[in-house]
Amino acid sequence: MGCGSQGRGVAEAVVYYGEMVAICDVDDGQLAKTKQKSPMARAFKDFRKIMELKEVNIVVCGTVDRWHTLVSLAAMRARKDVYCEKPLTLAIDERKHLVAAEKKTGQILQTGTQQRSDPRFRLACEIACNEIIGDIKKIDVYLPAEQRLGPFKKSRCPRGLTRICNKSRQHTWITAKKGPTAFSDTGGSIPVTP
Repeated sequence: MGCGSQGRGVAEAVVYYGEMVAICDVDDGQLAKTKQKSPMARAFKDFRKIMELKEVNIVVCGTVDRWHTLVSLAAMRARKDVYCEKPLTLAIDERKHLVAAEKKTGQILQTGTQQRSDPRFRLACEIACNEIIGDIKKIDVYLPAEQRLGPFKKSRCPRGLTRICNKSRQHTWITAKKGPTAFSDTGGSIPVTP
């Protein structure tokens, strides 16, 4: 599901493990690009049609983020295992629904976290934790436009997760040091009181 750059990249890796029998995207251009790489796969614009196919055992969800939960739920309910790109969901409550569906159906649900297992990310954590680069004063985060335009209103962090949600405290939690005093994401600077 999803034939954009990320979905197509994952699809190209998947063919080493089994036959790709179906592809899906609402964009005809993206669907055509993926069809070139997997000419035997049946093409669909409606993901629900793939859920009806008995020959599909595993669904790979590489759609835009806001569709991850819906596609993953539909796949598990259709008795298909799921590999879903990150972020798995956009809200904590969505994750609760996915966990419940996984328990109820017994299907496998795996989310992609490639960068988190990359040795370069671990090295960056070691460098920060061991103060090789000195005190961290500012963190810049850059996300694609899709990431910040989710369908949900901003809300306060749920009780018990404030340590993770407060970015200054998150840095402290990771490094055991006082965190940065400013953050920016998608170009805006947000002052943080440590």
